[in-house]
Amino acid sequence: MSTPSCIAESSADSGEQPAPKVQRLVRWSPRCSVEVRRPEHHQSQPHFPAQARHPWRWCAFVLTDALIRALPVKGARSGTLVVLVNRLGDAIVSGPLVRQLQSRYAGEGPFLVLGDESWQCLSDNLYADIPTWFIDGARYTRSLRYRIIVNHRIRAARFERAICFMHHRLEMRDDALVYATGASVTIVNSLPFYHLRWYPWILDYYLGSMSRIVESLPAYLAAHHQVPPDGCDYPRRVPHVLERQRAFAAALGLDLVHQHRPVYRPRDKTVLLNFGAQDSARQWPITEWAALAVSIAALGFEPCFVGGPAELGKVDEIRHAIHATGASDSVVGRFKTLVDEVPFVELIELFAGVACYIGPDTGTSHLAVHCGTPTVTILLRPAEPEDGDRFGDFFPYPDGYLRSPYRPVCTTKAEFRCSGSGATLRSAVLSAFVSVVGNTRQRGAPL
Repeated sequence: MSTPSCIAESSADSGEQPAPKVQRLVRWSPRCSVEVRRPEHHQSQPHFPAQARHPWRWCAFVLTDALIRALPVKGARSGTLVVLVNRLGDAIVSGPLVRQLQSRYAGEGPFLVLGDESWQCLSDNLYADIPTWFIDGARYTRSLRYRIIVNHRIRAARFERAICFMHHRLEMRDDALVYATGASVTIVNSLPFYHLRWYPWILDYYLGSMSRIVESLPAYLAAHHQVPPDGCDYPRRVPHVLERQRAFAAALGLDLVHQHRPVYRPRDKTVLLNFGAQDSARQWPITEWAALAVSIAALGFEPCFVGGPAELGKVDEIRHAIHATGASDSVVGRFKTLVDEVPFVELIELFAGVACYIGPDTGTSHLAVHCGTPTVTILLRPAEPEDGDRFGDFFPYPDGYLRSPYRPVCTTKAEFRCSGSGATLRSAVLSAFVSVVGNTRQRGAPL
């Protein structure tokens, strides 16, 4: 038996109602789903990305934010701005709360969600009935000129109310956007693991200007509630994002109920394999994806690799890795690739009829769950409990929530990076796939 090879981990673990309904704040070359993701906390010897090594730039940002906020604006204030400059998965999970807020403030002026370009693809489907503007969230934290333009636009909109309910916010982005509106009512969620932030004084400045900080839930669950989710061997130590959102809504007098409403349809033999992830730490070795696909094809299914523009350059690598397994032509003939070939609306329709979806902890995995697709997610967990451990705050979902077949496969970073005949993660993923497909048959959704 050959010894598994382990790939070295990357160090880069990234008045008037506005019209039209979907509008870009600034015209630039669109790069959907491209953002430099910075870690939300550091270890004892942190490695800071380049843009985080210049606190002097952030001081200039704070000063310009304050100047723009102080600018006089003509006209009465009205309406609500919800800041959701997060990623695709955050937008999918947050849909029910956004609709609750829209309903709550429907008669009090225009309602607008300020989103990140990475989920603009939801604007004509999941968010089709919600007014949205989109900005480049990463550029907002880097470019002073772009920041001034964005802040001026949201300041000129004269919102009476600005809300940000996400609990994992970046120092120079989310709270700064709420602050820059100059709204008379500014409501944000509390920040767990505040003591692990790079520059807490920046958060202190913006949080100090908020009219209300909702203390939704503590950073950690009570000790007797810190138990492993179904299918995992590591405890969830923090509240799930759905639980935090329900607590935030309750603080505003809203009764938020999350209900999973999957669509049950006859399912074909296609198995979607999402081998891409923007965070390099979540990119499983290509050789492992190829070997998994061969095993799935040998069971009579049709593996289909999906991804966006960032994965186009890896398609040939996938094909080479598949042929390197020595699979027969009959098995290789079952493979398909739809990398950067399917419009997002068609991708949603595709999810509704496939046998299974397998992918890492990404926004696309949340989309699969939302569509009711039988899903297997590969989740990274710490090797040992650590301060700031957020495992389980998005995946897996709380017990009893999902009504469609789902299995998580939890692994450490060291196991995740291993490849070869001795790697064990691939066998665990294949076993989870077989279990999910069997569960799908039992629920009466024929394959």
